[in-house]
Amino acid sequence: MNQVRAQGKIRWFGGALVICTVAILTFANPSRGADAPKNLIPNGDFSLGGGDFPEGGWHTEAWLNEPDKFQSHRIVPPNGGGPVQLEVVALKEDDARWQVPITLAPGWYEISADARAEDIPADKDGASVSVFPEGVIMSPQLHGTTGWQRLRLYLKVSDHPADIEVALRIGGFGSLNTGRAFFKNAAVYQIPGPPPSATPTFDLSQVRKGLEYHPANGSSVSVVFTFILLAGAAAWGWWMFGDQEILPAPPPKPAEVRVDRKSNKPQRKARS
Repeated sequence: MNQVRAQGKIRWFGGALVICTVAILTFANPSRGADAPKNLIPNGDFSLGGGDFPEGGWHTEAWLNEPDKFQSHRIVPPNGGGPVQLEVVALKEDDARWQVPITLAPGWYEISADARAEDIPADKDGASVSVFPEGVIMSPQLHGTTGWQRLRLYLKVSDHPADIEVALRIGGFGSLNTGRAFFKNAAVYQIPGPPPSATPTFDLSQVRKGLEYHPANGSSVSVVFTFILLAGAAAWGWWMFGDQEILPAPPPKPAEVRVDRKSNKPQRKARS
């Protein structure tokens, strides 16, 4: 009887130990839970792929896309020694980046990546996480030489799905820069809303609406400027030539009538 009780206690203790172990692992790694947010970036850890390019639509872009000005690399640590990294190298002043296209349904999103910088001057746009095709939607930036930091921005998509590209970047529009930047663990998560006091936050529809009136894109400002320029040219022409008398063209000379003696028929010949 005592032996049966002892075996029962052992089984009870073993079952309790298994339950506790599962609970500890679940709380220690909540990403395995059913409610864990899904990373919407394909291959956001860059682990899939071969050579210098990860799979999932990742590609490179640069304002000066030449080997002596811009280089990019996919860095795989040996023996699985850490996350795979993407490197951006701006050898000359450039707007250089890795990009990946995604489509976002209406809602709020956190867009982020771990980044570190090497020798990026502080007087121009540094290393950032950005959203294209606008390019003006940017996270806080890294300059100089830094350790790893998580760069984040918060984006609101309104009304209908939006096609964007997430960019891991050095430099910006009209703010070309040099240096190196390294990125890992890129992610886009849909969230209920940005945390309190979160920055920076962007409304994609408002950004796109504002860019419609940018002079570089043929805005009303440029149209007004063109009208003023043409009006000024017309006024100058009137001032220079408006007082000159325009003489009418002389009437044509009447034709001279001659009679052909052989046929006895009149023939007209224009006077010179």
